[in-house]
Amino acid sequence: MGFERTDFNNSAGTGINSVTNHYGPRTTDQRYGGTPSTKGYEKELVWVIDLATAVTQTAAGIADSTTILSGSTSNLEQVIPAYAKILSCRAENLTAVVTTGGSAATSGSIQVGLVKASDGSTAIDADGLIDATDGALTITSNDIAEVRGAYHQGGSAALVPDYGTAATPGETVSIGADAANLTAIIVSDDSAGQATMTGKIRIVVNYTAEGPGGA
Repeated sequence: MGFERTDFNNSAGTGINSVTNHYGPRTTDQRYGGTPSTKGYEKELVWVIDLATAVTQTAAGIADSTTILSGSTSNLEQVIPAYAKILSCRAENLTAVVTTGGSAATSGSIQVGLVKASDGSTAIDADGLIDATDGALTITSNDIAEVRGAYHQGGSAALVPDYGTAATPGETVSIGADAANLTAIIVSDDSAGQATMTGKIRIVVNYTAEGPGGA
């Protein structure tokens, strides 16, 4: 990286401004989310979360309810616009989620929800995309050992179409008047004493952008 040298009407041309030049490829932090696909009105956002850095690893142990993705007022975060309607959400293990130490947990869940992007913390719906039922995990010997397929929202959470209800198939709900950030939590029934958690999780959200008149 370097600075561009600029002549600020200075014949010596010695002024240096604050514009940075990057040389060669730059890496991106996928936990902020990205947009790999757009199909007509449908938008897709993807977050990749490295648990080794997203989870606080302490000798005192990892809490049973562990936040792996939180909202932020940073402009790096991907934002779901106000009045958007969520079409689907899924969480996938890209690499095995493994914990060390503590008692062997036997069950848990991945929960995914939305908070207001304006402050990064006020809940719109904390488990409105994937809730404890939809994101249920089976844990053996302290590990979520295998690389798992998607946990698809099945109708229990509030902000995703309830495809399982015959009376309202494909029903969609607006997220409301506030733009949103994504949040995600891993919950296990007994993580007391667990010292580390590693693995990578991908969360994919598909939505349509709406407006007050179409909400």
